[in-house]
Amino acid sequence: MGGDGANRKTIDDAGNPIPRLAVASGHSRLTVAILAGVVALVVLATHWPVLSTEALGLDDGKHVFENPLVQEPGLESAGRLLSEVLHPSTGGYYKPLSIISLMLDRAVAGRPDDLRQFRRTSLALHVANTALIVILLYQLFGQPWAAALAGLLFGMHPITVEAIPWAAERKSLLAAFFALCCLNLYVRYVRRGDAWRWFLAASVMYLCALLSKPTSIPLVGLLLLLDYWPLRRLRWRAVFEKIPLFALAATSVAVTWVSQTRTLGVGIPGTEEYPPMRAPLVLCHNIIFYLYKVLWPANLSAYYPYPDPLAISHPMVLCGLVGTSLLIVALVISWRWTPALLVGWLFFFVAIFPALGVIGCMGAIAADRFAYLPMVGLLLVVAHYLVRLWGHPKRLLVLRVAMIVVV
Repeated sequence: MGGDGANRKTIDDAGNPIPRLAVASGHSRLTVAILAGVVALVVLATHWPVLSTEALGLDDGKHVFENPLVQEPGLESAGRLLSEVLHPSTGGYYKPLSIISLMLDRAVAGRPDDLRQFRRTSLALHVANTALIVILLYQLFGQPWAAALAGLLFGMHPITVEAIPWAAERKSLLAAFFALCCLNLYVRYVRRGDAWRWFLAASVMYLCALLSKPTSIPLVGLLLLLDYWPLRRLRWRAVFEKIPLFALAATSVAVTWVSQTRTLGVGIPGTEEYPPMRAPLVLCHNIIFYLYKVLWPANLSAYYPYPDPLAISHPMVLCGLVGTSLLIVALVISWRWTPALLVGWLFFFVAIFPALGVIGCMGAIAADRFAYLPMVGLLLVVAHYLVRLWGHPKRLLVLRVAMIVVV
């Protein structure tokens, strides 16, 4: 996969090599930089009113305004946050970088009742995440406009808004930021062949993502999915080189389990506390529920209650069971023609798996913010087909007409 310029290739749906001249073009790089900047400005302007909100999230008090480590910023507080590995005083799992970022906001704000600084940083992270997605999709597919449109969809999507005004949800935005940096650096490493400094930088970003929110653990699996498609380099070497990342993931799993158990408790479906069928029913429900909310973001909520009863007799649970079965069949069939749909969905599923409810540690079955980073998997599919449209003048004309109608 090393080499530059015209030697870079990708594979189309028919298995034929396609030269990736756009990736090596300085003009294309300038174009994607301008487009990423424009997309970032649009997202910033659209979300600017969030800075004026005075609403508090459900756990903002506990994590921010009643947390002495946040309200008394300094090296001592930061050191304590980093050292409380197995029994965090903030409760729940170990997430020191997220709490430290809130502490820095408190220091910049200068007073405990200033909410705008927390919103500013969260909005800046969301804008940065949107730009990183544009760059990632450009690196993967080499089409600036397709990457920009898919990135704009992420930045403007209603399901990604929730974490911005919710101060305690800084962890979702910060973890996504480091995860997207990791993905971009990893793709850069692949494109540059044996430039191991890029892999080392990606590993550091992975560690930072884990220290921000342990739901970043599946990120190493996402790298393997990209190795399969669209990078087309899934060989034993691609697996072996990630052994350090697997070690970080295993360590994070252990730390998260112990810290979560000691502070809040955690349950595994199938034990005496939960019936055996709970896990598969919740899994099927959430697979379809999250896809539905992404495709039709109406009646959004911070938390969604469990169906009552959690059984096939409930329409939502039945729809989840039938829908998941049909979805799997459709994806397997589509794999005969293109890996895009299957890999995109697997990316979404792997990224969101820690929040699917297989491990019961919250009182709700789903939440919008859990789909924040996993949406990138669906954007891979969107970008892929936008690139294909760009390659066909007639289809591109239809796309332009549709965009004018939408605007």
